[in-house]
Amino acid sequence: MSNRRAYLFVLIITLAVGVGLLATCVSRGFYGPFYGPCKVPPNLVPESLFGTWQLTYPSDYWVSDPVEGSLVVSGTTAYLVAPAATPMSLAQCEKVGPVRREDAWRWCPLLRGPAYRMAGQETVTLNRDGTYQQTFVSSTYSYTSPLSHWKFVGDTPDGPKLRMHNMKYFSEGIQQANSFVHITLSPQRADLDRLQKYLQAHPPSETTDIVAGVAYPEDGFIYLYPRFCEGKLSLVQMGFRVGSDDWYPNNPVFRRP
Repeated sequence: MSNRRAYLFVLIITLAVGVGLLATCVSRGFYGPFYGPCKVPPNLVPESLFGTWQLTYPSDYWVSDPVEGSLVVSGTTAYLVAPAATPMSLAQCEKVGPVRREDAWRWCPLLRGPAYRMAGQETVTLNRDGTYQQTFVSSTYSYTSPLSHWKFVGDTPDGPKLRMHNMKYFSEGIQQANSFVHITLSPQRADLDRLQKYLQAHPPSETTDIVAGVAYPEDGFIYLYPRFCEGKLSLVQMGFRVGSDDWYPNNPVFRRP
């Protein structure tokens, strides 16, 4: 009898610990796609976002720049590379199947330079008057933006976000941040999933004005997403090539210094 009681005691303790760990994972947003790793803060107000935010690109953060002078001239089939001005086929890109215009420069080796490590520190300072300033500093490059405007956009299907006018997107490399070669940026997986569920639940007549992505740099702005990531208020960047299993943000996030 004593052995049976001991067994039941161990079983109860094990179950209690397991439930506790599960509750912790759910509360922190680590449990599955419904929660995602970064949760939407409740009752978020713009005043809580004023001040300086900072992120660090570590020494093992890899990027690959577009080839200087490359220009995409077709949506799916042919590309022109200056200065030779020679049409390129998808076969030359070693890519099977159709390639979207915004993806071509990333996947085609003839349009991309060699990969390299990009280490640096980026800051964004949000001012009370609706202006902000962005900086980026590395060992070989520095940038300080003029004052530009930001806007808090609260009532959206993918959750509250900040529209950052004229903000440079450094997560795909310094050259890409300053390039005319456009890329399509999207919300990170958890926010994109929230948006897609909203679109599926509403008729097209109610969602015609909702756009998931941003064309950089043509649109002239990108979004930052205020989220609780691992218990800390953060500003999550948009992503390029956000995968279906990337529940963690696929590039660094801004946090308070």
